[in-house]
Amino acid sequence: MPEPFNWNVVVIGAWNLAILSPDGIRRRLFALPDPANIELEMAVDRPGIFRVGHEGLLVAPTPVGLEVSTRVPNAESLARACTLCQRALRTLPETPVSAAGVNIRYKFAEVPDHLFDLMHAPVDETLSDAEFRVTATVVKKTVAFPPGVVNVQMQYEGAAGTLEFNFHRDGTVPNDLSEWLGRVEEFQGLSDRLLALMGVENVRREVNA
Repeated sequence: MPEPFNWNVVVIGAWNLAILSPDGIRRRLFALPDPANIELEMAVDRPGIFRVGHEGLLVAPTPVGLEVSTRVPNAESLARACTLCQRALRTLPETPVSAAGVNIRYKFAEVPDHLFDLMHAPVDETLSDAEFRVTATVVKKTVAFPPGVVNVQMQYEGAAGTLEFNFHRDGTVPNDLSEWLGRVEEFQGLSDRLLALMGVENVRREVNA
């Protein structure tokens, strides 16, 4: 069975790190009083981003994007991550933004044969006939899902592989991106439907178990 991993929400924009400091994230996004316990993750031996954690969510602001990751990749945590990003869009409406995305990912210790068949393409035969051995493959399809798209990506290297769904919308209006993130439950349902179409059944029951 596939294992869910790295479910997150990303809002692309020119975020002000002076505002979204660890304490700013505590107040503006998590809406926590002072004092309050939060987790702070940062590199100690080299420059890098920092992450602020609370109750299973990790917030990582950068000058080009705001990412909220879930420690436990499930529907409840993903919905809470969307709520945090909506709060950021609402409380910092002056931030120039360009897109928002919700990511649902699964990994396979061993990719099922029928998924290998879905990723197979004529170029594989061409390379094989020329005695080249294909060791890794990435297949990406973009499906219309107005007013955005769903990017479906399958890849494998050796026996292992991943299957990823990215629910993406371009937009420069914060309210539009906030409405997109408010459809997270619909995204969950569509990802389940796409999994079933690819022959990956009963994933939601395994995730919630």
